[in-house]
Amino acid sequence: MLYNSYETAMLPADTPIISPDGRRVVFAARAIEDGQRRLWVRELDSFEARPLPETDKNLQATPCLFWCEDSRRIGYHADGKLWSIDLDGAAPRFIANIHTNFGATWNRDDIILLAPGEGGLLKVSARGGEMKVITSPNANLFEVGHIAPHFLPDGNRFLFLGFAYNPSETSPKRNLYSGRLDSQETVVVTSMNSAAMFAEPGVLFYVEGGSVKAAPFDDHRMRVTGRATTLIDQVFYFQPIGFSSLSVSRNGILVYTPVASGDQLVWFDDIGRRLDAIGEDYSFSGPTIEERVHSATFRISPDGIKVAAAVNNIRTGVSDIRLFDLDRGTSSRLTSDTRWENMPTWSRDGKRLYFSWDPSGPPDVYSLSIDGSDSPELTYGAPGSQHPRDVSPDGQWLLIDSYSFREQQTNYDIGLVSLKDPNKVVPHDIGKTFLRKRQSKADSCTALRSSAQMSRWRSLTWTG
Repeated sequence: MLYNSYETAMLPADTPIISPDGRRVVFAARAIEDGQRRLWVRELDSFEARPLPETDKNLQATPCLFWCEDSRRIGYHADGKLWSIDLDGAAPRFIANIHTNFGATWNRDDIILLAPGEGGLLKVSARGGEMKVITSPNANLFEVGHIAPHFLPDGNRFLFLGFAYNPSETSPKRNLYSGRLDSQETVVVTSMNSAAMFAEPGVLFYVEGGSVKAAPFDDHRMRVTGRATTLIDQVFYFQPIGFSSLSVSRNGILVYTPVASGDQLVWFDDIGRRLDAIGEDYSFSGPTIEERVHSATFRISPDGIKVAAAVNNIRTGVSDIRLFDLDRGTSSRLTSDTRWENMPTWSRDGKRLYFSWDPSGPPDVYSLSIDGSDSPELTYGAPGSQHPRDVSPDGQWLLIDSYSFREQQTNYDIGLVSLKDPNKVVPHDIGKTFLRKRQSKADSCTALRSSAQMSRWRSLTWTG
């Protein structure tokens, strides 16, 4: 299907999610008129998209959109809470407090299954109320959580993915499970590293290596019954958590976002004129606008001579870090690993890089010499995900952001880690006052951005 972003009304849309009946899609986008990010719905037999009222209040960067089986109601995340909204224009309705979600599904009996990321799946009524844990991860398989729940048409049985991290394996090996609301028993369906979606008359859709696969599936015996067929290539896929941009209706209509490629680092002057390009074309970011805006995947060195960038593998979504020489216009790979390395941050002397890496679980902060003379060294690790953001002007402190799952909610924090004593962490209320300082190649009038984002995404700039 050809997906139109309708630039007359809105900025380009995030990943669309198709309704179970295959008649419409919902997506998040910023309106050109007021710049507010909200939810929009487009009927597939129409060329117009319409905004949903009151969905512009603190919408999550990844709102985890999902449809009720009746195709008339939508669930989404905003302000650390789960909400629902009807297509008839009624105001959004609060359901539950949950700060993050790795997938959700909603049956006709108003039961919603949620995946907080760590621990088992949660069950909650669409009318609100207590959330109940209904599955338990298998620690013997290194599972830390269950994610990507998907109700089958009967509204009782559901599929979900085991979220596993095994330090001894170079690539994840996970299981697709089936469960039932009327039983605590779960059964392994097949080995799989992707969320799976079922469509009539019996097809299982999933993504493998950036390609959409369709396999014959017996939903009574919960078994794949034949060889999978490749339908589409180069669909966005993030292997570490099995996420893809694929959405499938019950009658087999597919909607997806192609993988981002053809990005190039380019110099611009202060009035927006394009100057020199740096290096070759790569894929630097994720599929959505908000991810491209908020993920600083490339950073200029303190001396203005190099750029460190996280470059994506378009088949797996996993990134490695490359160094770009601004004077020579060349680049070289600094890391080469099947895991995810991202968020490069320079030391003040420009000799080392701090970055996020997930060799054995959610990412922690590591450092590596830019000359490749050593191996990655753990700088700071803690429960949850840790990401470096900047180094203080005196080179003594590392600014980080992190999130962790506690008491059925995700907690976001900002803090300072001492580079002399990593056990010393300044509380987040002080970290929030930390002022970023950045050096550019020439002066504060010169900025670096991705040319592929020029007409579609807001640019990232650095000033001294």
